[in-house]
Amino acid sequence: MKYLLPLLLVGCATTSSTQTFNQIALSVATLADAAVNTTNSLVLSKSITSAQATAVKTITDEVEAAVSVANAAYVAGNLPTANAKIAAASAAIIAAQACIAEPSTQLVSCIAAIGAP
Repeated sequence: MKYLLPLLLVGCATTSSTQTFNQIALSVATLADAAVNTTNSLVLSKSITSAQATAVKTITDEVEAAVSVANAAYVAGNLPTANAKIAAASAAIIAAQACIAEPSTQLVSCIAAIGAP
């Protein structure tokens, strides 16, 4: 439970409808970084296995790639693609956080169910 608080605090930043695209992109990237840091802590404390951590790293890498694609689309002026991609990345990292918050033997399947953003 001590790992959940930082994730929840950062996660709250993604819920405001008044945020700019850049703020949302930064929030999603920050959430991905927090997920990686939390996962590293869970591995070190032997709360999850390295295989479970690898599953989390895969989804965070996919989220970070989606943020990059969204940023490129935003800069190019393709707002529908930018908004769709950042929304998918946001949904994916929030779902991943839910999986991480309750690490168990089902963590890999929980992460796998998210799919790429």
